[in-house]
Amino acid sequence: MGIGKIVPKNKVKKTHQDPYWVEIGGSPVQKVTLKKSREVALEPLSRTMRRKGYRSDIERDEFRADRHKGLSARSGKETGGISQSGIQIYRHWFQFLKLALELEDLGVTNLVTRQGFWTTRTDISGSVGGAGSVGYHLKDTIPLKIRKEKYGGWDLDKVLSDPFNKWWKSHSYLFEGYPTTFLDPKDNLDPDFLYVRIDRTSKLEDVRDFVTREVQSKITGKPRFAVTGYPRPDVLQNRYNALVMSMKDIPNSEICYGDKIYLRATDKRNRDMTKGMEGRLKVSENKKKGKLLYSSTVSKQRNGGLYHLQDVMKGRFGEVPTKGIK
Repeated sequence: MGIGKIVPKNKVKKTHQDPYWVEIGGSPVQKVTLKKSREVALEPLSRTMRRKGYRSDIERDEFRADRHKGLSARSGKETGGISQSGIQIYRHWFQFLKLALELEDLGVTNLVTRQGFWTTRTDISGSVGGAGSVGYHLKDTIPLKIRKEKYGGWDLDKVLSDPFNKWWKSHSYLFEGYPTTFLDPKDNLDPDFLYVRIDRTSKLEDVRDFVTREVQSKITGKPRFAVTGYPRPDVLQNRYNALVMSMKDIPNSEICYGDKIYLRATDKRNRDMTKGMEGRLKVSENKKKGKLLYSSTVSKQRNGGLYHLQDVMKGRFGEVPTKGIK
């Protein structure tokens, strides 16, 4: 558990190099049987075309890019509440948390955050054999430990058992506030005032001073469960899919180029322009060898997924990984 030690080249076993992503009781599990956590394919174009605001003159990833930011994407149709982030972002928070809870339910004790790799570095004791010699850096792992005290009100048993839409109906209040609005004047309210009581003849400077002096300190500006930063749904979905499918031991080539699209393009820079591949994330390529780099493409997405999985275990969500896995 922790940072993998370096094993001398002559002591490296095949089992050291076998890839896996979880351990149960310290023992590796190559294929995780996940039943509640499932990868999500890109919706068919025909369904996208029926969505409000769809335009045929832009690519699908452009259409989806900001869809979660609009007021309609943050408004509860039944509750009238409004959340600071789009509901889709909370759906992804829920997905990663469900995955952590399912792994816990399956008895997983450790997560692998980095696979083993050959290295020219020596360990602290120098047992690899001196500078320049080759050793094998074993897998880095962290314990699967969810800080459940951070999720008061979430009903984690329901997170594990229920689909998001069902859970959201009874838990959206955890994330929603109410939009700023004027109160309708009633018989007991003076029509010469706006409530909060503002005299219609007031100077705007006086109102600003009042808000700054009296109101500002009473407004937190943050809901109880706030999303950190500005994550994008398609980016989150790619990371989640790569992680879940890797845990299921699905080949990298299938994750990238299976019948359904599980890694979707997120902008024009990573859009696959090959005919028949529209909507897919472009696979990295070694141009000198003309070889598609499925492993590195999936690895980048999976590492992001591992980052978010660790984040939800700590009771938070949304920060963008910048320097690998923390």
